[in-house]
Amino acid sequence: MPVTLSVPLMACYQYTDVVFDSQGKLVARYRKYNLFAPEIQFDFSKDSELVTFDTPFGKFGIFTCFDIFSHDPAVVVVDEFQVDSILYPTAWYNTLPLLSAVPFYSAWAKAMGVNLLAANTHNTSMHMTGSGIYTPEAVKVYHYDMETESGQLLLSELKSQPCHVHITEVSNH
Repeated sequence: MPVTLSVPLMACYQYTDVVFDSQGKLVARYRKYNLFAPEIQFDFSKDSELVTFDTPFGKFGIFTCFDIFSHDPAVVVVDEFQVDSILYPTAWYNTLPLLSAVPFYSAWAKAMGVNLLAANTHNTSMHMTGSGIYTPEAVKVYHYDMETESGQLLLSELKSQPCHVHITEVSNH
């Protein structure tokens, strides 16, 4: 029997992400921790927040943009809190060869064993595209339109508990 889920909405305002449930109740708030070099004029908290919340679809974590490059919070929230999916608002600049959004997000989701729901600022003049739904198995759907400024609603069926991988430290012997 098909199950209808009401997926939480997310919004980003001044590097603070908020998540509401289907009834409009605030269920999570996350403030960006790792600032990108041009953002050094902004205030940021001295300690990172590890934010998770439960839904009928599974356990979610959330972090923002440049946070994905740091162990804390990106790896910590996945590894220590055993989340199934990550909400990821971002203003990602697609730069080849290593920082193209679609392959980077796909590799990150696969390596971490979680669903990554990436919502990028769609600004083609700054090469900010690549919103998508990425899973450990495959790229489910993405939006990489460099011709127009129009956005797109992305929908996909996902496993609620993908193949989460436990991260271990690599020792140098």
